Amino acid sequence: MRLSRLIFLGCAVLLAGCNMGTFPDPNDPKDVGPISVDNLFGQYNSISELLQQRVGHAQISQADADAALREAAVRLLKGFSTEKVEASKAWQVARMMIDVQQWANAKPMLEVAVEWAKTSHNEDRRVNDTLQLARAQANLGDVSAAVKTARKTFDAAPANCAPIPFSVLYEIVPGGRGKGHDIELARLLEDAIVIDTKVVVNTQTEGGIRFLQGRPRRMRESWNVIHALYADAKRPDLEEKAKVRLSEIGRNLRPRDDTPAQI
Repeated sequence: MRLSRLIFLGCAVLLAGCNMGTFPDPNDPKDVGPISVDNLFGQYNSISELLQQRVGHAQISQADADAALREAAVRLLKGFSTEKVEASKAWQVARMMIDVQQWANAKPMLEVAVEWAKTSHNEDRRVNDTLQLARAQANLGDVSAAVKTARKTFDAAPANCAPIPFSVLYEIVPGGRGKGHDIELARLLEDAIVIDTKVVVNTQTEGGIRFLQGRPRRMRESWNVIHALYADAKRPDLEEKAKVRLSEIGRNLRPRDDTPAQI
């Protein structure tokens, strides 16, 4: 039996022992009743926390924990109906679907989530869910739509922009790369670098400090990807323009050890 399966089964036992309840079997006619999003997401988060505890105690590797969590998501989503999911909770179901790369299923959930965030004026959810919608579109091959969707978050206030550079660099661009729109992705990443320099964080928190410390590294990684995208598209002229545009930004940003960020 695979390690990830053993981990999942162990977590299921622990959850049952902690009075978390059991997940109904959709194939058992005796096991009736709707499964709530709270129950679904609660069990998912509990399994995630247990796995991270085991990683922290060096009982399993992070790779094994990630594999086990993906398997848990597949099992929890099996037989789950999205027809009556509340709009305010659609992002939770979408997150699980994304973890198991069910892009086609996640996309409509994210569309609902984005609309809810707009109407409820929840800016944090609007930014995060819009970026995840762009990620789904990119992985489904609709890269131009993904770029346009991602850019809709660029109007957010500096205090709400922190997810943008991460998502563009590590999620959207990898999902859309090599599908005939690399120039669009390169330009999106260029603009995400500019957004990164304008993000406002709370420097009294660990997360805020980590964001600032990681900025020069993100810029270097972003530039490496931009270089590769323009190289693949055989457009060195566009790369040179990007280099001129971003070089001044790179010279002005320094990590805590005062080493210049090179672009």
